Amino acid sequence: MWLLRLGYYRLHEPIEPADDWCCLLDHAIQIGKHRFLGIIGIRLSMLPPVGECLTLKDMRVIALLPVEKSSQEIVHGQLEKLPIETGITSKALLSDGGSDVTGGIARYCNAHPGTLGFGDLPHQAALPLKKRLKDDERWCSFIKQARKRSSRRFRRNSRFWYRRRSRAKLAT
Repeated sequence: MWLLRLGYYRLHEPIEPADDWCCLLDHAIQIGKHRFLGIIGIRLSMLPPVGECLTLKDMRVIALLPVEKSSQEIVHGQLEKLPIETGITSKALLSDGGSDVTGGIARYCNAHPGTLGFGDLPHQAALPLKKRLKDDERWCSFIKQARKRSSRRFRRNSRFWYRRRSRAKLAT
């Protein structure tokens, strides 16, 4: 219960208004008919020194925005509301290259020239590799097995979400 309270507090504590935020955007895994646009922020003025990695304490959850469907227009609308609701101004917006998020970021950057949009490096590096290997039979088999294992692991690790049914007692 304390973990839930801490999470609730972290989601609702005041965010320091500033104009030097860099936000990372991504849609979470869809559960049921909802998916979430997660936005994590990092103050550029508080980046760790060169040679040190970002840690969880350097980042801040800015928003978790539930949607039933997503499009460039919806993401753009969510980004337009963000400064009003949080008081932060983004210098940069990063995403994994999903068309709805990337398109929403592009629309936002066109309307706000002081904000830059970027794709994250791991996804940018993976795209040419994915394109090159898409017809390779061994690669496709590997990806299929990896997805199957990932799905199995997700189901196994998410069992605690579901309420267990109590078994009917046998009459003796």
